[in-house]
Amino acid sequence: MIVLDFLSLLFVRSLVTLIQILPECVGIILCRFVVSCLLFFMHRLKAVARRNLELTFPEKSPEDRETILVKSFEVLARNLLAYCKLPTMSPDELRARCDFSALKTVYQQAKAEHPDCGVIMGTLHYGSFELIVQLHAVHIRSAWILARGFGLKRTDDYWFSRRETFGCKVFRRKGAFPEIIRQLQAGDDVAILFDQNVKSNHAVFVDFFGYKVATAKSLALASIRTGAPIICGVIDEPEPLKYVLSFRRVDTNIREGENPDDTVLRIAQEMSTASEEWIRKHPENWFWIHRRFKTRPPGEAEEMYKGIDP
Repeated sequence: MIVLDFLSLLFVRSLVTLIQILPECVGIILCRFVVSCLLFFMHRLKAVARRNLELTFPEKSPEDRETILVKSFEVLARNLLAYCKLPTMSPDELRARCDFSALKTVYQQAKAEHPDCGVIMGTLHYGSFELIVQLHAVHIRSAWILARGFGLKRTDDYWFSRRETFGCKVFRRKGAFPEIIRQLQAGDDVAILFDQNVKSNHAVFVDFFGYKVATAKSLALASIRTGAPIICGVIDEPEPLKYVLSFRRVDTNIREGENPDDTVLRIAQEMSTASEEWIRKHPENWFWIHRRFKTRPPGEAEEMYKGIDP
């Protein structure tokens, strides 16, 4: 494992550094090649993506779904390019790439209503998702980022360190919930991706494209426990290295007569509904290679990816 970690780190650092120093027009070609190689050697990812598109857009023709898929791989390549170029950008340059004024207003309102805790920033594997927290850091303030690694310590340390370029701090998924609570209670913001499948014991099942999907309870529970407001959002890249933000404030108020489980479900459903609306609007921006529909509600067989899962 140590040797594998060392070789992985050497490869990742070399690749990221090369993309970073290349002109953008050449760097994006290399990023496309990297994504193509990933899909070639991990061909199951493409099969998962096609299955997800069949589930979510059954009304579209196979040709239309394939067009979305091809465009989504281009978005992945651009996301990789932005990640690699990140340390070369100054805060002022990054600020100029995206108008955060509307979100800043909503954020300040949320902080005024909840001055004793941080804000939960929920986002998706959508568009240039690697940049949204960095933009939040330079426009508003830095945040803690909940991240999943590769399982290789040196590689993870290097990969995460680049996410801390503008003052953000990364913490790992193991033991994450108590850390989320600590940081929010200390008044710090926490950024969390909420669109991945989770195991049923950590999940609440919400509606998503006509199916029940397992969604993490952690954002809603953290909000209820600390009083932290939730703002969820995504970022599009309509032209190279120019970004457009979409977001909404989530209603986290506990309603009269509502028990905690119902509150968690309502908050999670509101976020799922928002994510579906964004994905329907720009489906090419979503990270289709996740097995989003894998975990099924109790009593339902996990057969969404039958013939694909090992």
